[in-house]
Amino acid sequence: MQQGLEATPNIRNTFLIQLLFNKGLHIGEALALFMEGFIFDHGKGHRIRLVDRRELENGAILKTAEREMYVSPPFSK
Repeated sequence: MQQGLEATPNIRNTFLIQLLFNKGLHIGEALALFMEGFIFDHGKGHRIRLVDRRELENGAILKTAEREMYVSPPFSK
């Protein structure tokens, strides 16, 4: 995984790789993320909300149930 992270040209791709490996997201779930799915809450903890938006233009689809995941400190910086 470290080689993949070192080879990524930008922070977005680095974030996506870490999300896939560390949180176990499917590629379609990562592609279906929107900015409003990121919940920044210092009191209760930062979270990512996966919402079923049906099939999107990019072919992404949520194959699991809608859910929220807490984000560990490396992701929340």
